[in-house]
Amino acid sequence: IYWGKTPRPEGCYLYQGQLWLSTDASQMGNGVMGEQKPVCSSRSYPTTNTTTATGTTVTATSTETETRTTTITETVTFTATTTTSTTWGWPSLFCLSVVRTKGYEYPLVVEQQRRHVSIFTCDEYSVFSDGGDPMAIGTDPNGQPIVSIVIPKIKQKVGDLQKGATTNSWLNTDTFLQVWDLAKKDGRFERHDWTVKVDPDAVFFPERLRTSLLPHTVSGGNLYVMNCDKYKTVALYGSLEIFSQKALRTYVDQQWTCRNELPWHGWGEDFFMSHCMDRLGVGQLDDFSLIGDKRCHYAPCSDASKVVYHDYKGKEPWFNCYNMSVQAEAALHK
Repeated sequence: IYWGKTPRPEGCYLYQGQLWLSTDASQMGNGVMGEQKPVCSSRSYPTTNTTTATGTTVTATSTETETRTTTITETVTFTATTTTSTTWGWPSLFCLSVVRTKGYEYPLVVEQQRRHVSIFTCDEYSVFSDGGDPMAIGTDPNGQPIVSIVIPKIKQKVGDLQKGATTNSWLNTDTFLQVWDLAKKDGRFERHDWTVKVDPDAVFFPERLRTSLLPHTVSGGNLYVMNCDKYKTVALYGSLEIFSQKALRTYVDQQWTCRNELPWHGWGEDFFMSHCMDRLGVGQLDDFSLIGDKRCHYAPCSDASKVVYHDYKGKEPWFNCYNMSVQAEAALHK
């Protein structure tokens, strides 16, 4: 074991035929250093849950003779253990979408789930719906129903740039403040390396995202992703929002700093989240290759390098784009 601060690879590493373990926090994120080579996982890793149940069995036996009856009672205590394993991808993704109860978004998400695409190929996922009752989304691979998590319906309006708004799209920060609050209560984001918010009308490929995030996935990484460089300053476009586990934990623990100190009324949710992350000291990762979004840099669905194509409002245009991208990717591997 190496306890020092002289740079070494993070965690386990091989050096001159011996296995070493660096334990100091200063080694976090370090890779190969000369002949010192980290021992890394290149495969999916399993998460195992073990359930143990204890029970008691009582057995009575009777023996009769001419003069008396003898009853012997035997008590046996037993323990039964059930182990189930879930294999997650590397890096693992917790994905979520928010759907409007009226319009094309709900039937689109139901079809995405039926075909097992978009967020439904992430390791875990949640669907939120604005107002009304929980909505049936489908059935998961274990036969359990998938229903939406309801957030209160909020009156929204479109931003007016002439009046100081930061967007001419929906002013939806109030809605998403509730979504992140519920994600905190749910807690599943803490089981995964990254949390990804995806718009329902964004054609999303989680496996491509894993490949992009792999070099940036380190223990304790505190990052969020900026994905558009079209204008003078880089920006976070809300069709795809990506936060490391620690970044989202930082937000949910300290969000009131942002709510109280930032002039966020009149902001879009994506503008709020990027400024809040900056205010809380979360690291910024720039990756402008992820999205094909006409509001930033358009890319056709035949460009198989993109993680997201936005926006495709309805089942037919969405799946036309999806199929085109799948075919383009397959052609690259022929």
